[in-house]
Amino acid sequence: MLDAGKSLCSLLKMVFSAFPLEAATTPQDIKLLYQRVQDLIQKHLAAVTTPQISLEPSNANSIISFALFVLNALAEVQKNFIDPFIGLLLRVLQRLARDMGSSAGNHVRQVCLHSISILFNFVDPYS
Repeated sequence: MLDAGKSLCSLLKMVFSAFPLEAATTPQDIKLLYQRVQDLIQKHLAAVTTPQISLEPSNANSIISFALFVLNALAEVQKNFIDPFIGLLLRVLQRLARDMGSSAGNHVRQVCLHSISILFNFVDPYS
Protein backbone atom coordinates (compact mmCIF):
# COMPACT_ATOMS: atom_id res chain seq x y z
CA MET A 1 0.00 0.00 0.00
CA LEU A 2 2.82 2.41 0.82
CA ASP A 3 4.46 1.87 -2.58
CA ALA A 4 1.12 2.37 -4.34
CA GLY A 5 0.57 5.57 -2.35
CA LYS A 6 4.04 6.87 -3.26
CA SER A 7 3.44 6.02 -6.91
CA LEU A 8 0.09 7.80 -6.88
CA CYS A 9 1.61 10.88 -5.27
CA SER A 10 4.50 10.90 -7.75
CA LEU A 11 2.09 10.69 -10.67
CA LEU A 12 -0.13 13.46 -9.29
CA LYS A 13 2.91 15.67 -8.63
CA MET A 14 4.09 15.21 -12.23
CA VAL A 15 0.65 16.04 -13.64
CA PHE A 16 0.09 19.00 -11.31
CA SER A 17 3.58 20.34 -12.11
CA ALA A 18 3.07 20.03 -15.84
CA PHE A 19 -0.44 21.51 -15.80
CA PRO A 20 -0.96 24.21 -13.16
CA LEU A 21 -4.64 24.76 -12.44
CA GLU A 22 -4.45 28.50 -13.10
CA ALA A 23 -2.81 28.11 -16.54
CA ALA A 24 -5.00 28.94 -19.50
CA THR A 25 -3.58 25.95 -21.39
CA THR A 26 -4.56 23.36 -18.77
CA PRO A 27 -6.84 20.80 -20.48
CA GLN A 28 -10.36 20.31 -19.16
CA ASP A 29 -9.57 16.68 -18.24
CA ILE A 30 -6.78 17.85 -15.94
CA LYS A 31 -9.08 20.42 -14.34
CA LEU A 32 -11.52 17.59 -13.72
CA LEU A 33 -8.69 15.56 -12.14
CA TYR A 34 -7.94 18.47 -9.81
CA GLN A 35 -11.60 18.56 -8.81
CA ARG A 36 -11.80 14.79 -8.24
CA VAL A 37 -8.66 14.77 -6.07
CA GLN A 38 -10.01 17.67 -4.02
CA ASP A 39 -13.39 15.95 -3.66
CA LEU A 40 -11.80 12.69 -2.48
CA ILE A 41 -9.58 14.42 0.07
CA GLN A 42 -12.56 16.45 1.30
CA LYS A 43 -14.69 13.31 1.57
CA HIS A 44 -12.09 11.32 3.50
CA LEU A 45 -11.18 14.11 5.91
CA ALA A 46 -14.85 14.90 6.51
CA ALA A 47 -15.57 11.22 7.19
CA VAL A 48 -13.05 11.06 10.02
CA THR A 49 -14.20 14.32 11.60
CA THR A 50 -17.95 13.78 11.41
CA PRO A 51 -19.36 12.62 14.78
CA GLN A 52 -22.17 10.65 13.08
CA ILE A 53 -19.65 8.34 11.42
CA SER A 54 -18.13 5.92 13.90
CA LEU A 55 -14.66 4.71 12.93
CA GLU A 56 -12.15 2.80 14.99
CA PRO A 57 -9.15 5.04 15.77
CA SER A 58 -6.78 2.83 13.77
CA ASN A 59 -9.06 2.96 10.69
CA ALA A 60 -9.53 6.69 11.02
CA ASN A 61 -5.80 7.21 11.39
CA SER A 62 -5.11 5.18 8.25
CA ILE A 63 -7.53 7.37 6.31
CA ILE A 64 -6.02 10.51 7.82
CA SER A 65 -2.46 9.41 7.12
CA PHE A 66 -3.14 8.66 3.47
CA ALA A 67 -5.07 11.90 2.89
CA LEU A 68 -2.26 13.88 4.54
CA PHE A 69 0.32 11.99 2.49
CA VAL A 70 -1.44 13.05 -0.73
CA LEU A 71 -1.97 16.62 0.50
CA ASN A 72 1.65 16.92 1.53
CA ALA A 73 2.85 15.73 -1.88
CA LEU A 74 0.58 18.12 -3.76
CA ALA A 75 1.45 21.04 -1.49
CA GLU A 76 5.07 20.57 -2.57
CA VAL A 77 3.99 21.42 -6.10
CA GLN A 78 1.30 24.01 -5.33
CA LYS A 79 1.41 25.56 -1.87
CA ASN A 80 -2.13 26.91 -2.10
CA PHE A 81 -3.61 23.47 -2.87
CA ILE A 82 -4.29 22.89 0.84
CA ASP A 83 -6.06 26.22 1.43
CA PRO A 84 -9.60 24.81 1.00
CA PHE A 85 -8.81 22.11 3.56
CA ILE A 86 -7.59 24.29 6.45
CA GLY A 87 -10.84 23.99 8.43
CA LEU A 88 -10.94 20.22 7.99
CA LEU A 89 -7.25 19.92 8.88
CA LEU A 90 -7.92 21.72 12.17
CA ARG A 91 -10.75 19.29 12.94
CA VAL A 92 -8.43 16.39 12.05
CA LEU A 93 -5.87 17.78 14.48
CA GLN A 94 -8.55 17.91 17.19
CA ARG A 95 -9.52 14.30 16.47
CA LEU A 96 -5.90 13.15 16.57
CA ALA A 97 -5.34 14.89 19.89
CA ARG A 98 -8.52 13.32 21.30
CA ASP A 99 -7.60 9.83 20.00
CA MET A 100 -4.08 10.14 21.30
CA GLY A 101 -5.31 11.17 24.74
CA SER A 102 -7.91 8.41 25.00
CA SER A 103 -5.90 5.60 23.43
CA ALA A 104 -3.88 3.14 25.43
CA GLY A 105 -2.46 1.48 22.29
CA ASN A 106 1.09 2.39 21.38
CA HIS A 107 0.45 1.91 17.64
CA VAL A 108 -2.48 4.34 17.60
CA ARG A 109 -0.41 6.93 19.45
CA GLN A 110 2.46 6.44 17.00
CA VAL A 111 0.15 6.95 14.01
CA CYS A 112 -1.39 10.01 15.67
CA LEU A 113 2.03 11.54 16.28
CA HIS A 114 3.08 10.81 12.69
CA SER A 115 -0.08 12.45 11.34
CA ILE A 116 0.39 15.47 13.60
CA SER A 117 3.96 15.87 12.36
CA ILE A 118 2.69 15.84 8.76
CA LEU A 119 0.10 18.48 9.67
CA PHE A 120 2.78 20.72 11.10
CA ASN A 121 4.87 20.35 7.94
CA PHE A 122 2.14 22.38 6.21
CA VAL A 123 2.87 25.32 8.51
CA ASP A 124 5.65 27.47 7.06
CA PRO A 125 6.25 30.55 9.19
CA TYR A 126 8.39 32.12 6.44
CA SER A 127 5.89 31.92 3.59
